[in-house]
Amino acid sequence: MSPADRRLINRFRRRLLQESPGMARALLDAWRTVERNIDIAELARLIESAGIDRIISTVLPDSVLDVAFAGVRNQLQLTVDRAVTWSARDMPKRATGGTGGIAFNVLNPRHIDAIRELDTRVMRTLRADIRDVVREVIESGIRIGAGPRETARHIRELVGLAPNQARAVQNFRAALESGDVAKAAGYRLRDTRFALRDLTPARVNKMVAAYERRFIAFHAEAVSRTATLESLRVGNQLSWQDSIAKGFVPEGRVMKRWLHLAGQANPRPHHIAMDGETVPLNQPYSNGDMHAGEGDAWNCHCQDVIFIALAA
Repeated sequence: MSPADRRLINRFRRRLLQESPGMARALLDAWRTVERNIDIAELARLIESAGIDRIISTVLPDSVLDVAFAGVRNQLQLTVDRAVTWSARDMPKRATGGTGGIAFNVLNPRHIDAIRELDTRVMRTLRADIRDVVREVIESGIRIGAGPRETARHIRELVGLAPNQARAVQNFRAALESGDVAKAAGYRLRDTRFALRDLTPARVNKMVAAYERRFIAFHAEAVSRTATLESLRVGNQLSWQDSIAKGFVPEGRVMKRWLHLAGQANPRPHHIAMDGETVPLNQPYSNGDMHAGEGDAWNCHCQDVIFIALAA
């Protein structure tokens, strides 16, 4: 990695640390709103009498989720807008007409379309996570013979987790209730202030509740980091596209290079393979992504390095 690339990555990391907490707060607020809107008695009646698809469409329609996630959507737009400004400041002066910065019109159609596409991608994932958790918990309740009210209560408790995380919580509870202390001890996010002894029903409920809280906070951090990185990437590209549209630099000379950051946990082999690929800014990479990691963004730390190529 060149010194210039390293400076770019460090700036992105600082901005990520600055913006992610606001996104995480918006996510937690959204999940709490969804949780409060779930009426356990009504949900239990639906579980007893309706199919899973009808339950989901009744309890979690788009209209309900759109209201709950309004703060997240606002945070996405604010982060993109700030990223546009930051990126303009970072550009060489020849890319900003010698001004060292450009005034960006947030009503620009390109900007509006980019925000809409980002919003669609993020919201699709968030909606799917909540609905898949409902499906997962109902199917699990049917398998183990849980009552409708117990299943409804678990659904409400698990809002804010991805389906695999909801399964982990349910498995943690099962390990505690069966007295499998060795298995319960292996759950990394469990609250170790609770000793694994005297596993009465009340104590198990407290331990599971503590585990849920930690897991929801962990998930909020991961999702907010991903959504914030996506917003920063989009804003960076918009800023450069604006400099091209204003004629400050010829379109054909603005390039982007896919940079895969080594040392990340569970790196994607197909992202490693993209490392170093360079294409014009307004063209997709060979895998179809318009910016690094776009098609597989969650927990991805890849970055676009955008630069002005030397004249031939």
